[in-house]
Amino acid sequence: KDDWMNNPSSELQSQSLFTASSSRNHLVDHYISNTPPKFISLTSWKFDFIAGELALDALDLPEAKRMFEMSLAEAAREQGAIGKTHAALSKSRLGLVARKAGQAVGAEAFFKDSIAILKKEPDENELALKIAYYELALLSWQRKQYESAEKYLRERLALQESLHGTFTQSNAAFMNDLAN
Repeated sequence: KDDWMNNPSSELQSQSLFTASSSRNHLVDHYISNTPPKFISLTSWKFDFIAGELALDALDLPEAKRMFEMSLAEAAREQGAIGKTHAALSKSRLGLVARKAGQAVGAEAFFKDSIAILKKEPDENELALKIAYYELALLSWQRKQYESAEKYLRERLALQESLHGTFTQSNAAFMNDLAN
């Protein structure tokens, strides 16, 4: 019965165990600690972000937008690099919501803002950067802006190569994206 309340150092199971594995789940797991809180705050970046992800899963775009906007407001209150990273992640998710809602211009602005922040620490933000570049490429492709789509896929490939070298399995997948 509520063992985590009696033992704060115990860990909750990763949400990825309950859903199909995807880069989005890995992104959430990477930035969200699974250690239970000593107390539950009514508002925090983490809880608002998770609520936004749950709303996305339910395809409730208005609720997802509302929760990611709240997570962005919470990120603005945080100090230092973590606040900037949280803001970038919230903006990236707002970009996804805007893209799904057919608001291409707003989506593009959110993704570009997110990338500008995340690029400052590419090692720590690799997965988030790859997702944002891919989303920008997809958005460009949907708008029939094929040169822009290629540019973003090439930037994604350059990030991969700068962090892991030229010859990797992931690079082959990125090259396949470029070919298509």
